[in-house]
Amino acid sequence: MSVFFMGKNDVLKRVNENLKNYRNEKEFLQFIFV
Repeated sequence: MSVFFMGKNDVLKRVNENLKNYRNEKEFLQFIFV
């Protein structure tokens, strides 16, 4: 469980970074989903 939990925390940290950079990557994300 601890390994999975730490892995989950790593994913959450990456998600938080992505949210912070969302405005910068918005155009890139739109390009992917278009």
